[in-house]
Amino acid sequence: MTVLPYKNLNPVADAWEWQHQGNCVGKDPELFFLEHNMRDAAKRKKEKEAKAVCKGCPVIAKCLNHALTVPETYGVWGGMTADERGFYKGRIKTYA
Repeated sequence: MTVLPYKNLNPVADAWEWQHQGNCVGKDPELFFLEHNMRDAAKRKKEKEAKAVCKGCPVIAKCLNHALTVPETYGVWGGMTADERGFYKGRIKTYA
């Protein structure tokens, strides 16, 4: 019998289970991502619409943690835009 050198492995599905509980389930994923070269009022409008879905989401903290950890560089995750997450991560590094 071969013994593998892996210890304490957890099922990967458990780490992503929160995604099935989000307000975004069943929504068009395109809602959360900007179109190429989208700017100004159109960009703000689309981001506002996506963030409205996130508002009150039961897994918003897990979603944001995922986006900051991976890191997700595009789209609205955890109620924050990519620009907001970039600013937030920069602030954390400054004070860490």
